[in-house]
Amino acid sequence: MKSARNHFHVGFAPHFKRSALLVAMANALMLADAQAACGPLAVGTYNVSQTCTPAAGVDASISTQAGTAITTTAGSSVLSRGNNANSTVTLSGTTINSTPPTAANAVFSNVIGSTGNASLSVNGGINTVNVGGSALDAMAITNASSGLSTFSVTSGTTLNILNSVVGNEHDGIDVNASGGGGINVTHDGSGQITLLGGNGIWTKATGSGATSVSVGAGVSILVNNDDALSAGDPITDDTLPTAGVGNHAGVHTRAVNGNTTLVNAATVQAVGMNAFGLFTEGGAGNTRLSNSGTLSANGVNGFGIRSFSTVGSIDIVNTGAITTTGGGGHGIYANDNVGATGSISIENNAAINVGNTANTAGSRAIYVIKRGTGDATITGSGNLTVLGGLNTTRAYGIIVSAENSRRSTPCS
Repeated sequence: MKSARNHFHVGFAPHFKRSALLVAMANALMLADAQAACGPLAVGTYNVSQTCTPAAGVDASISTQAGTAITTTAGSSVLSRGNNANSTVTLSGTTINSTPPTAANAVFSNVIGSTGNASLSVNGGINTVNVGGSALDAMAITNASSGLSTFSVTSGTTLNILNSVVGNEHDGIDVNASGGGGINVTHDGSGQITLLGGNGIWTKATGSGATSVSVGAGVSILVNNDDALSAGDPITDDTLPTAGVGNHAGVHTRAVNGNTTLVNAATVQAVGMNAFGLFTEGGAGNTRLSNSGTLSANGVNGFGIRSFSTVGSIDIVNTGAITTTGGGGHGIYANDNVGATGSISIENNAAINVGNTANTAGSRAIYVIKRGTGDATITGSGNLTVLGGLNTTRAYGIIVSAENSRRSTPCS
C-alpha cells in the first residue's frame, strides 16, 4: 500500500491532474447548456438553462425571484420535470430570453409517467418572456399523467410574451394534458401576448379531461398570421374545424370527451388569414363560452368567435364588441357534426360589425350550421352591421342552417 501511495503521489500525479482537468472542462461544457437548479433560484443573471429533474417519485420544483434574468441559446430557459411526481414552476419579476437552435419551450413544466400534477404560475412583478430562434412555446405545460395541469397569473402581476417564431404551434401559453387529466388556466393579471406563428393561449385536453380557461380584462393578445407559414392554406370548407394549419386564435381550446368552459375578457386582435379571436373545439362534452372582450379580425376567414362540436352542445354568450373585415370573416360562427346530440345556443348582446365594401366574398354576423339533432337558438339585443358591395355574396346578419334539428329560433 505504501508503494502504491508513493506511485500515486509521485509517478501518476500528472496523469490524474490531466484527467481532473478534462473532467472539469467537460463539466463546464455541460453547464454551458444546463445547470441543475431545484428549489428557489438566487437573484441574478443566468446564461444557461435552469433545470430541475430529480429522481423518479421525487417532486420537481423551481422558482425565481424578482430581479432575475435568464438568457439562453439552447434548450429550455427554465425546466421542471417530474417523473411519476409533481412538477412546479413559479416565476416572479423575471425576464426570460430564449433563442434555441432547435425546438424547445422557453419555460416548461413537464410530468412524465402515470402520476403527477403539473403547474406553472406567474406570481408578482413584471415578467417578460421573449422567444425566437427555433423555439416552440413561450410557456408550456405537458402532462402525460392523469393529473391536473394548472397555469395561473395572479392579480396585480404583469406577464408580457413575445413569440416571434413563424409557422405553427409557436404559442404564448400552451397546456397539453396528453394523459387525460383536467386543465385549469386562470390569467387574472395584465400584459401583452404577441404571436407570429401560434395561439395566445392553447389548451389541449384528451380523454375525459375537462378544460377551464379564464382570461381577465387586463390582457391584450395579438395573433399575427401575416407570414404565409403561419397563415397556412386558404380554408376551402370552413365548416371543418381543423381546415388550414394556420387556425390560430387569441384563446384556442380543444377537448375530446370532457367539458369546456371559456370565460374571456381580454382584448384580442387577429391579423391575417385564418386568424381568430376565440376558437373552441369540442367533442362529446359540452362547450360554454362567455366573452366580454373586444375581438377584431382583418383577414380572410378571420372569425371573431369560432366554435365547433362533434357531439356535445355549444352555448355562447357574447357581450363584447366584434369586428371582422376580411372576406368570409364571420362574427360568431358555430357548427356541429352529423350525429351530434347537443344544442347550439347563441346569445349576443353587443355590436357585431362584419365585412367591407370592397370584398366580394361577404361575411355573416352570426352563422350557425346545426347538423345533428337538438335545437339551434339565437337570441340577444346587440346591433348587427354587415358591409358589402353590389357583387358581394354570403353577406347576412343572421343565418341558421338546421339540417336535422327540431326547430330553429333566429332571434327573440
